Order: sequence, then structure tokens, then C-alpha cells
Amino acid sequence: MKKTSQNGRIIIIIFLAVFLCLVFSSVLPAKERDNLNVVLIVIDALRADHLGCYGYARDTSPNIDRFASQGILFTKAFSQGACTRISIPSLFTSLFPDVLRIPIGGIELPEKLITLPEILEKNGYNTASFLPSGFSVLPERFKFNNVISYEKGVNQIAPRINQQVAAWLKENSAKPFFVYLHYLGAHYPYLPPEPFDAMFLHDAYPEMEEFAEDKIAILKPPREWEKDMRDFIVSQYDGRIRYVDGYIGEFLDKLNELKLTENTLVIITADHGEGFLDHGSFSHSNNLYDELIHVPVIMRLPPVLPAGEVFSGLVRLVDIMPTVFGILNIASDSVMQGASLLSPDGKLKAAGLESFSQAHILAHEGWLKKGARTERWSLIGTYDNNGDEVSLEFYDLEKDPEQKDNLAGQKAPEFQMLKRRLRDYIASCRKLRDFLLGEGHIDKPVLFNEEEEEALRNLGYMR
Repeated sequence: MKKTSQNGRIIIIIFLAVFLCLVFSSVLPAKERDNLNVVLIVIDALRADHLGCYGYARDTSPNIDRFASQGILFTKAFSQGACTRISIPSLFTSLFPDVLRIPIGGIELPEKLITLPEILEKNGYNTASFLPSGFSVLPERFKFNNVISYEKGVNQIAPRINQQVAAWLKENSAKPFFVYLHYLGAHYPYLPPEPFDAMFLHDAYPEMEEFAEDKIAILKPPREWEKDMRDFIVSQYDGRIRYVDGYIGEFLDKLNELKLTENTLVIITADHGEGFLDHGSFSHSNNLYDELIHVPVIMRLPPVLPAGEVFSGLVRLVDIMPTVFGILNIASDSVMQGASLLSPDGKLKAAGLESFSQAHILAHEGWLKKGARTERWSLIGTYDNNGDEVSLEFYDLEKDPEQKDNLAGQKAPEFQMLKRRLRDYIASCRKLRDFLLGEGHIDKPVLFNEEEEEALRNLGYMR
């Protein structure tokens, strides 16, 4: 029994070693790294498979597609959460949700956790965020120099963001900067202005005003409405993407006009996707199927990063932060569970064996979905408010990309393997949370034994 316990601890330490990544590597010659800027664009609720560069048939994203042809497109990129409150904290800390433990009602990010903009500021960067007013809680927790937010008004936010960021860049681009732009883009309500409301509307569907008046009708439409309502909603969702795509293009043109294109790393991504009855419901937050966590990740830095490259290895949003540090040649002693997507010689590499994600189950307060995904397999577990496993789903994505055939009952070796990985992930995150926050946080402290402390010390995570 003692030997089994020791083996379990060793597995957790090995697992921890795989995920914790301190990025000290450089990928660029020193002079090419001088004065590099970073722009991170997050398009809220944007499914990767609704962009032309990801194979979508509709012409929703001509500017993003052009941008992808100038940089690197990651085809298998996954968010760590099915809602903004979970995914963005992971993006800005490079820590998985089981370390952060974001509550349903808000974001409680402990002061001890070091964030991407905070590290960049310490390295001489001016940092600013431009986003809707309701999202200002995010950058306030993440310690930006400047937080510029706008009142609600879905179709007014993108142009106002572009106006203000253009003015800010004119005043602040003499010094290296990090800018975070959060466009509501594809988020509910799907009400694009003319002519985008009719751009993909080929048949007579219900009036937009009727469906916009009642959100419940969207989330739980009567069964006889399902197909017609779905087709209509998707046409409006696609119209919203095309609408915000125009402002993405406008911003990229402004960078060029200000002669900032050549020395600015631009990353376009999304916090999560959106469901359209793929698995019986609209919107997001409640589950971890691919339509909710498969997001675009595209990076451009001419002439350093290759143009038109498509990378099919599995990557995660937690990998963006260490990748930025690697490109900028910034060494940080903060603990990161992501890994740089570029090797020291500048070549692309897969970040890890799997991605982990989390979702709140709104119908059951305190219940969670936790998912583990490899390039081929997907495991989704449901856990009650005591942390006990309620059910499991397991999918072979090669044979069943739509995740319809649950194989959890067949006990395949891959199922057992991924189930162990998810269990080890949960255990290692609990250990890491205690290591980062120490005694006094809300969880009962979990102490490392001497063997574990030595392993972490050898890895550089303890002194």
C-alpha cells in the first residue's frame, strides 16, 4: 500500500514537471528582439470553425484570413474554459482552472499570482487594455497600467475601441507596449447592423427583434422552432463575425500606417466558442465539447515568424504567455503550466500531450465539468459540489469528430489512460495551488513531502 502511495506521488511530480514551464529560452537574435511590441486580440465567443482560414464555407473573415496568411495558424488550439471568467484568467497567468478555481459569481485572483501584463511592465513595457465596461474586472485583476472600457452597446464597442487604441498608440508607441483588445465580436446578442444582418440570411426567418427580446427563447427554443431558429441565429452569428472582422482589418491597417507592423507581435484568439444545438443547447458555459473550447490562435511577427504556416499540433491558451516571453527573450521566475510554442531555434513545437478545460454547470450550483483532450481523444467529466465524479464521457475524435458516440462504457485503454491523466491533473493542481498561495488561502493546505520538495527544487520551482 505504501509503495502504491509513493508511486502515485511520483506520478504527480512527473505530471507537474510536464506542465510547469519556466521560459528562459530565446528564439530570436538579440537585436531583433529590441523594442518588440505585443498586441493580444481576443474575439469573444468565436468558434474556430466559423472562420474561413479554418475551413468555413461562408466568407465571414476576409481580414482575419489575410492575417493568417501572413503568420502562423494553429489548427488545434483549445481554451481552458467555456466562459470568459475561466478562460481569460488562465490566458493571463498560464495556470489551469483547477489551480485558479474561479467562482461562478466573479473572479477572485489572489494577489500572489503574477500576470502577463505585470511581468511585461516590470520589463519596461507600457500596458493597456481596451474592452467593454462589464469586462473591466478582468484587467483590474491582471494589473494593467491603463484600463480603458466602454459602456454597453454591442455595435458601438468595436469602433470605439479602434478609435481609442489608435489615439493611445500615437502617444505611447515610442516605448515598447503590450495592448489587449477584447472585442465582443461574436458574443450574444447576435444582432449585427446592416448590411451584416442580411449577409448570410438566404431564407425568410423570424424578425431579429422578436428573437432578441427574449434570451430564454434562444437558450431553450420550442422543439418545433429548433431548425429554423438555429439557422437564423447562425446567420446572425456569422454576420457578427463579419462585422467585427472589418474592425480587426481596420486596426491592422492602423498598425501599418503607424509603421508598427514589422516590430509588433500580434496574436488573434478567442476566449471560448459557442454552441448552436451541436449538443442540444445554444450559447456556452455549461459544457466542454469542441464547439465550446476549440478556438482560433493565429500569430504574426514579420519577418521573424514564418508567413502562411499551418501547425496542427495541440496547443492551449495557457501556452500563449510563455510563448510571448520566449519571443521577447524575457526570463520570468513565475510558475507557468503552459509551454512555449517555439523551440530555442525558433521552430514550432507541440505544447503538451493534452489540454485541460473547465466549465460551470449553471443548473447545479457548484457542479463542474472538467475535460482532458488530446489530438485524438476527449474525456469530459461531471463533478458535484463535493468534487465527486458523477459521470464521464469519452470520444474518439478521429472517428467521431462531432462527439456523438460516448465510449466511456467500453473501458478502452485510451479511456483509462486519459482518466488517469485527468485525475493526476486535478491532484497536481491542488498541490500547485497550495505551493503558490501558501497557508491561509481558502483551501485546506496540502503539504509537499521531502521527496516532492526535492523534485520541485531540482526543477527550479522551490528554493
